[in-house]
Amino acid sequence: MSARKQKKTRTEKAEAKGGKSFIKQIQRFIIASIVGGIVLILPISLIYFSIRFIWLQAQKITRPIKNLIEIDDNVAAWVVDIAALGAILIAFFLLGVFIQTKAGKEFWNYIDRWLDKIPLYSIIRDTISQFFGKSDKMPFSEVVEVDVFNTGTSMIGFLSDQMEDGRYSVFVPTGPNPTNGFIFLVEKNQITLTEIRPEEAMRIVVGVGTGASDLFSRVKSKKRN
Repeated sequence: MSARKQKKTRTEKAEAKGGKSFIKQIQRFIIASIVGGIVLILPISLIYFSIRFIWLQAQKITRPIKNLIEIDDNVAAWVVDIAALGAILIAFFLLGVFIQTKAGKEFWNYIDRWLDKIPLYSIIRDTISQFFGKSDKMPFSEVVEVDVFNTGTSMIGFLSDQMEDGRYSVFVPTGPNPTNGFIFLVEKNQITLTEIRPEEAMRIVVGVGTGASDLFSRVKSKKRN
């Protein structure tokens, strides 16, 4: 086989390998995007359907009130709705009072440990807790510049946790799909805090850097002490 044919064969193999690699990258991107969408929408959907289920059950319980009062049907429907809302609020209040007691906390911890075995439960629980501001830890609430390799080149990231040894875990998303990214464990002197809001940082990531200049010119940054 001549040198020209060998070179052509190597080129064809390289092109075929590159094509397969590109296809795999597309497949990973599609799968990651679908999973990211599910993780985002699932907790919101569960909250909606849970509230809807509780509301319908409360309406069934309070519907007999309509038969006890002789008023217009439209007004009676409003009375039923108000009574249902009141019943829900009272039930939530009593449940909240119970959870704050010693017995209630032990009961909830037992249920929480059992439910924690269910896939995605912890994600849904944390999302709901953050949505209502009841979570002690608020991951991704702080946007930082992180110099991962100590080269002076910074990346936009989100603080996700602080470790016992003083290091921080930082999630650095990739654009334009922020559901993909890297998790780095860095020292505190590698982190520069910013006053950028998470939603603003996400817009920069999705826009692959577009608008970063205007945003960073308006905010202050300071080293983590």
